[in-house]
Amino acid sequence: MGAGWTKETLAARLRELAEVDPGITAKRFQDAAPCTRIDWVDAFETSRWDEARIALLGVSNRKEKDTEPAFRSVCLWIQTKGRFPNSVDLGAIKRRDSKQSPPGPGASLPSTSVIFGGSNRWGGSWNGFKELVARYAEENSEFRNIVPVVRGATSLDSEDGATAQAESANEAVDGTSFSPPIVESLVRLATLESDDRKLDKEFERRVGYAFRILGLRVDHLGGGNEADGIVRPPVIAGDDSDWALIYDAKRWPDGYRFVKDEERKLTEYARVHGRALGAERIKNRYLVLVAGRFREKDVAKAQSLKREVGSEGVQEVCFVEADALVRLVERRLEEGIDVITNRSIGRLMRTGIVTIAHVDEL
Repeated sequence: MGAGWTKETLAARLRELAEVDPGITAKRFQDAAPCTRIDWVDAFETSRWDEARIALLGVSNRKEKDTEPAFRSVCLWIQTKGRFPNSVDLGAIKRRDSKQSPPGPGASLPSTSVIFGGSNRWGGSWNGFKELVARYAEENSEFRNIVPVVRGATSLDSEDGATAQAESANEAVDGTSFSPPIVESLVRLATLESDDRKLDKEFERRVGYAFRILGLRVDHLGGGNEADGIVRPPVIAGDDSDWALIYDAKRWPDGYRFVKDEERKLTEYARVHGRALGAERIKNRYLVLVAGRFREKDVAKAQSLKREVGSEGVQEVCFVEADALVRLVERRLEEGIDVITNRSIGRLMRTGIVTIAHVDEL
């Protein structure tokens, strides 16, 4: 670590900065400390800022200072919209409040990976998070009117049929995002509680649309014994792009599980498609899995898989969270830039898991 930083001194500096900026981001911390990203990644052995921040501040049974502003921001949103926010909504609230000076209460909202990752401070699960919001509303008279809305917030499995559920996911977006509803609804669709296989296909279809909106070429393979598709860079005269993604989209409502059968499938995808891309003289080949959320321990398993499929020319095995894919589309449409370039694709793939934080750092 540079500048003489240790885990203890970094923790002390963050506590100091968090007093005035409860929702401090990785970039604001690095600028104010000052330190580099490598400093805190090395100190806390994680490249995910939310997890590093929890490690820095510590987690105890006492009420953390930054949970109340976060819950307040959610309650205010519910009073305005009349429903409980979905994962994409939470991301929009966090980004909006983070841009304010000083940062608004929603800046301290956690990412969905932290909520679903079992952090007790945020409820340990999606239902646990909703319960904490409900308790906060009960304890504050100005929000007691929304308690029935929070308590009744469920998945959309009461809708009739896969199409109705997918359309309901479209209707759940609030229109503040630059992403079209068919993409913005990806996160909600990924977490719908349903055994309907049509929803799985719909999720796969929308992931393909997201890649196309990013300006990439998508060859849909249809799943089954093959991956869902191959993503390639656009054909541009004089461009020396030399990469391709072998991608699979998985709709696991309770979070993706890297079980033996999944490992077997991904290994086969790498073998078949890695060799085919090699025959096309594609040098940089990446195996990508898109889902609503992942567990940290499965990210480690995926890195073990990378060593196994390296012989097929696959350089990286990477998880992509659905809300990060939505954010990529948002940035392209809002800022009018190509966020996926020869340089950025390698940088993203080397993270092991692409989150909103990684996209915002591009």
